[in-house]
Amino acid sequence: PPDDALLGAVLVKLFADRQMRIDIGVIEYCIARMERSFSAARDLVAQLDQRSLVEKRPVTVAMARAVLNPEQDELFSA
Repeated sequence: PPDDALLGAVLVKLFADRQMRIDIGVIEYCIARMERSFSAARDLVAQLDQRSLVEKRPVTVAMARAVLNPEQDELFSA
């Protein structure tokens, strides 16, 4: 599996490919909690991009938390 530095670089590139500017804190949060694969990185960026567009707001750590832990997000919103 990719190490933190490589996974971070992949996330930055995937976000940049979608012309999204993401705070380094979001990248660090994702690296620490996501599955360690390139396909997981691609899926995560796609989900965050979609949610960002639907909610019309930038990607934040809270949004990343909701995408990475959807069942936990339901607990907070209930």
